[in-house]
Amino acid sequence: MARSKTPTSKALNYKLPPNLKVPCVLQVNNNPFGGKGLGITTSIATSLLAIRSPDKESFLGFIIEFPLPTDSIGFGQCHHIDFSTRKASPSNTWDLTVKFPRDDINITYRAASEDETARYSAGKKHMTWVVVFLGNNASVSVQGFGIPYSNPGHPAEDWLRYTASTTVIGGLSFLDIIQQRHFSFLATQPEKTMMARWSVASLAPKFDYGYGIDQSWNMDRYMKQLHDVKGHRFQTTWNFGTDASHSKIMWIQKYCLDMTTEMGSAYFVKHPASRKSGRWLVIVKMDRDFWKHTEWSQACIHGTMKLVVHPGLLNRHPLTENDFVIRVIEPLHTRLGIKEFESREEANNRVSFEWDLQLHEAKRQVDAVCDLLPSAAPNHLFCDQRCEGSELSAGKKALMMSFHRDLLRGDGFWQTMMSATSAVDEMAGNMRAPNTGGQGQGLILPMLPSVSEADQCPLRFYLSNRPLGFGIITTGPNSNDTPVLPAAVLAMHATMGTVMASGPTPAAVNKFAFDLHTVSHNVVCKYNIGRTQETRSRAALVIRSFQIQVECDAFKILLRFPHLGDEAASDDKRGVKLDWNFHLSASYWLLLCLGSESLPPLQKDDSNILHEFKTLLAGSDSLARLRERVSGKISWEVYVAGETVRDTEIMRLMKMLVEVADIVCTTPSLAHTEDHLKKWKVERARGIAIDEAGRMSRGDLYSIWGNTLLPCLLAGNEEFIPLEVKSYHDRDDDGNMRNRFGDDARKSALEFLTATGWPVYRVRGQ
Repeated sequence: MARSKTPTSKALNYKLPPNLKVPCVLQVNNNPFGGKGLGITTSIATSLLAIRSPDKESFLGFIIEFPLPTDSIGFGQCHHIDFSTRKASPSNTWDLTVKFPRDDINITYRAASEDETARYSAGKKHMTWVVVFLGNNASVSVQGFGIPYSNPGHPAEDWLRYTASTTVIGGLSFLDIIQQRHFSFLATQPEKTMMARWSVASLAPKFDYGYGIDQSWNMDRYMKQLHDVKGHRFQTTWNFGTDASHSKIMWIQKYCLDMTTEMGSAYFVKHPASRKSGRWLVIVKMDRDFWKHTEWSQACIHGTMKLVVHPGLLNRHPLTENDFVIRVIEPLHTRLGIKEFESREEANNRVSFEWDLQLHEAKRQVDAVCDLLPSAAPNHLFCDQRCEGSELSAGKKALMMSFHRDLLRGDGFWQTMMSATSAVDEMAGNMRAPNTGGQGQGLILPMLPSVSEADQCPLRFYLSNRPLGFGIITTGPNSNDTPVLPAAVLAMHATMGTVMASGPTPAAVNKFAFDLHTVSHNVVCKYNIGRTQETRSRAALVIRSFQIQVECDAFKILLRFPHLGDEAASDDKRGVKLDWNFHLSASYWLLLCLGSESLPPLQKDDSNILHEFKTLLAGSDSLARLRERVSGKISWEVYVAGETVRDTEIMRLMKMLVEVADIVCTTPSLAHTEDHLKKWKVERARGIAIDEAGRMSRGDLYSIWGNTLLPCLLAGNEEFIPLEVKSYHDRDDDGNMRNRFGDDARKSALEFLTATGWPVYRVRGQ
């Protein structure tokens, strides 16, 4: 798309005809293929497509719609895009879209004769033969190719199974049919209509966002693009991932940089809660126009504000309606230089604002998307459960990364599966592996007491037939508390090994960790009834992991005040409680293994690792006084009066626990920034599980999933509520949208991947 020189808040108007979908039949060696819409006795519908839009891909092609059965065995529900609601909706067909190139192509049109139209009971009076010839350098692309399909008893199951070599019609395989050099269609529209609305000339110009191909993190380039590339909001892109949406925060960053240099008069009042505290109330005199700035509210939403005090003279500071009152927490290690005065008239403080927009979080997500480029190096270790202990070949590693890219583009696997390599033939033909729902330790799903009877067999089938190890689980409005995902994750753990679990928020991760721990113990408790010590199973060790320094600080506070629980979390430099939760944290497990008097003792069904760790700690002379304090044998005062355990040793013990955990639960951010968690993710994780994925951005998912196609389970609510985008409606003074990728940003990881047509398991029971 040519870049507009004049900023506009609307898409460029090329006077395009509307999109076109025309029922047709495809002639293959004089035999009809498809044509359900023309009355042919077949379950396969075929239609010619002309998709055109000024701000997304426009193309000519045809769609083949294969029937899907009612999901009774556990294959899953496929979805398609409902363009009236712009949401992913359940579909009763499995769709394959063949796209023709725009260049090196010739199209002819001929009105069908009366005899030809009379052959079809549902045909129209005026129909058209459309013949497409591909040049020597032209080839089709196929959207949806390789997406799992199942319809027991239907011949399409064999047609579509890799390598799609089963004969379909006229001596040709399905792959032969869609790779012909010329295609002949009979469409149910008059010749003039087809010539006008199904032609290359009727398409919009080739689309380009205008931001270039380099999407790596570069603030200077972003600022230039902010100035140069303006316009309307782009439509949602469903069939390829984009890493351009990070530009949405650059205009806020620019505003914050400008505001840092603007000073205002300020009057500080000591917070009435405590004259000794570092908390102040600040009244800042602002210009009247200040409150009209949209950027001000966005800066407050997206970041943390820092007040900078400047020396200066101010004789009077009368209270006006433009005064802005802020609560300020004085930094622990920095003096603000605040002066106290007897009256407002004497006050002479001057301040300005600085914002921390957490740009490192935006950079993390941009880097995660860039890791999916073909040139990127692997950011996880490769693992292949089918070849345990053996190193994957370079070809297989490259293929796994290519499959991962294809999956996240949402366009199917055509490009990868058509590449002429032996690795494709070896691995693509077995896309069903690995199995994420096996019978590790004998804990089969029907024994899970918390999974409804209606879900047990279908869920087991779904987990045991996961192409590429990828699965999606959704719940309806009445099944939010059904612990199917924890059951599925535990099945993944029993089959494949260690799992990293995450969610969109710290609270979601806390709940996920609790559910996994609870379900694991319930399953093991039931399984072990009547079993001997030698045949008993053990619960998974689930650790809710945080920043290691935060853990250490909380641990030391708990040594002094054992009953504080979650309140042991420290405050950050702004006086806000840090993200930390006691239950299942490394502090929790370490105190438990040290024999805490405030916690229940280890149970016989707890992980063997915990019992071994407790024995290890009990045999350490250097930890004797720490054990005495934790068990309540000595007081805090006695403990600190003697030799105490150093912070480095406490953190080492915590890292040891995390290292041997079965399931580590943490946020995408910490999995990327905390060294010991990043190491665990890269080297130890054999699977990824995401709860509440309907509230997680794609950038966060890619950040924790990596690019080496680890088995992954996503779960969330099927209603697909749009993600919150604070700047969605904001415009600049010329009417240009501040956030041109707002629609993309509102689509969660769950909705985007569901919309690809990947089979989704919908929870049945309550």
